[in-house]
Amino acid sequence: MKSERGKFGASLVAGTSTYAADAHGATLRPSGLNNWVLNLTLSGRGRIGSGTTQFLAEEGDVLLFPPRLPHDYSHAANTEEWIHAWIYFNPPSHLVSLLRWPVRSQGVLGFPLADLSVRSKVRQAMEKCIEMFRSPLKHRLLFCGNSLEEALLWCDTQNPFSGGSGNDERVDHAVAFMMKHFAEDLSAESIARECHLSTSRFAHLFRETTGTSPLRYLESLRIWKAQEMLIGSSKSIKEISLTVGFQDPLYFSKVFRRNLQTGPRAFRKESRESPVARGLAARGNAGKRKY
Repeated sequence: MKSERGKFGASLVAGTSTYAADAHGATLRPSGLNNWVLNLTLSGRGRIGSGTTQFLAEEGDVLLFPPRLPHDYSHAANTEEWIHAWIYFNPPSHLVSLLRWPVRSQGVLGFPLADLSVRSKVRQAMEKCIEMFRSPLKHRLLFCGNSLEEALLWCDTQNPFSGGSGNDERVDHAVAFMMKHFAEDLSAESIARECHLSTSRFAHLFRETTGTSPLRYLESLRIWKAQEMLIGSSKSIKEISLTVGFQDPLYFSKVFRRNLQTGPRAFRKESRESPVARGLAARGNAGKRKY
């Protein structure tokens, strides 16, 4: 009998893409895709999003596009090309905990791989996945699944939401503090004091390490916790809002929609039956992660 680790089937696809002014223009997916996409910028710069909500993907940045998330990307202006490796996949439940990343913008998750040795390992694992996907081997998708897991595990060593990240110890302390007190009334000033830094120095260090601001990070953490509760509990939207640190349920719904392009009620309805949802619910019920 096949193990769950082998159940990728046709849902796993891998490759590389080059976007350039004289070749590939842009990708616009207003309804997103049915499964997750892992993306690593190999060279150049990518433009993710549009208008005032866009951001740049630099060399060494890893991104995750969740299922059904509208997205729009191309090479950045004044950049000759953007080359990135990507893996489209539907994760088995044992990989779900590795998909808990900070939000970069508009629901796109990601962070920079500042450690060059880790960046190299992630790239090698993704390139191995791409190589296996293109091969005629009988068990190629099993090899692909193993390489994907390796890439995600190496990413997890740099993920600022993971206890195993290799960040500046002051940023690690700030992350641990926010994870423990995310439901409280925190400010950039109060978190900076906890780390014995000035607010400006802390904000600069945090953004340099994680690629986002302290308060955006805190918002991402609260929204992730809300997602877990929407999937894994029967609590009302108001109860969840208060539990994750939003005193106003209407404001909570607004922030949730800004991050995930859907409201909390619709998210709960659409997500209950997905494999990712079942993995999150199982993990939440087992109490494997404590904050």
